[in-house]
Amino acid sequence: MGLTRTRLALLPATVVLTGCCLFPSPGDGDSEESTATATADPAPQPAASSINIKSVIFARELDDEWQPVGGPVTEFRADEHTVWARVLIDGRPRSGTLTMRWLWRDDEIATTDIDLSDINGGLLFSAGQDTAIRGFMTTPRLYIGEGNRLVLLNGETELGSYGIRVVPPEGARPSRFVSGALYANYSPTEGPSNPTSTFGPNDTVHVAGTCALGHLSWFDLTIEINGEQNDALTQEGLGPEGGGDEGTYAFQALPEGGWPPGQHRARLVLDDTEVAAYDFTVAEPE
Repeated sequence: MGLTRTRLALLPATVVLTGCCLFPSPGDGDSEESTATATADPAPQPAASSINIKSVIFARELDDEWQPVGGPVTEFRADEHTVWARVLIDGRPRSGTLTMRWLWRDDEIATTDIDLSDINGGLLFSAGQDTAIRGFMTTPRLYIGEGNRLVLLNGETELGSYGIRVVPPEGARPSRFVSGALYANYSPTEGPSNPTSTFGPNDTVHVAGTCALGHLSWFDLTIEINGEQNDALTQEGLGPEGGGDEGTYAFQALPEGGWPPGQHRARLVLDDTEVAAYDFTVAEPE
């Protein structure tokens, strides 16, 4: 099973603002698609914001009239590369900045700012019309799970957070975690040996076992050192095309400068779900 050190290095992305237009408000001839609800419930609307979000829809593509081709999308596949978003703003605000921030969990993947004065400055407010903005993110692939989201902000004020559910590619075989443990030693030919939960300051911690990874499933090791996650030690396995058979895995962890004394933890995460956690102790050096 191939392993890489970090996730974000695998996720270069671009985000593009592709324009804006005015839509009728519901009841003034707007279509059912253009008034679709957001794919995830947004955060409560802050009263201090001058920008009010009416709806957000995700799509694989928007046509020339800004309608989602094939309808709004509630989930994407991990082998897809582009997520479109159409944001409907209440009325015609003539000032303010709308930020579109695409995230994996709390890690920023891409962001762009839209100056609403460039869109609506010079337009008189019309009580029957709203403002729409569209943009898209494209990335080499999406990560399976619930961690992808689009956050909309006005300055530092969050206007809403909209989840993007990602599922395995069509036809991918199921992934499953089978077993795991901590070991003092590991040989590429003989496998792991000497199971233990106690290590020295300069010992490599080996986490090994068996799992099955379907196509584009991801399997992570994360390490907490005295209760704080050390991102430099995060490692990842990715399911190959045609994957799904059980196989062995092995992660190795040793922080630069060695382990500090204390209680540490190794976590295993499969497709955004923690499947195992192993506590280990590093004693004071003698």
